[in-house]
Amino acid sequence: MQAKRRGRAILACLFLFLATVANPVFAQGATNFTPEWVQRSNEIAYKVLEASARFTPEFSGQMGVDGLDEEIFDLKENLYERQMAVEEEKIAYLTGLLETEEDPHVVQDIEIMIQATRDNMESTRINHERVLPYGNV
Repeated sequence: MQAKRRGRAILACLFLFLATVANPVFAQGATNFTPEWVQRSNEIAYKVLEASARFTPEFSGQMGVDGLDEEIFDLKENLYERQMAVEEEKIAYLTGLLETEEDPHVVQDIEIMIQATRDNMESTRINHERVLPYGNV
């Protein structure tokens, strides 16, 4: 009877060990796997975010762009024109990628990025035309 209890205790300890130690190891291996198309799409998205980050560097870190923590908001002349030029460059870059991309997942992501860029351009245009510039210095 005591041998049976000891066997059950060993099995319970083994189960607890596997549940607490081995499970996170297996889970970590599973979370480290990122499909190639996701990595490629992330690289494209990073370049798109990085292109606009110089205009609002304080917020670019929140979007995943590194290295601009010491910079400040761009208030130099012709801000609207410069922003729109960068947005046009982003659309040209993404459209060029769209023409050669074969993976349907990446194609979908690029199309989403193009639409988001166009939406941002429209928002920027409306803001420029209709909103009185204000900066709480």
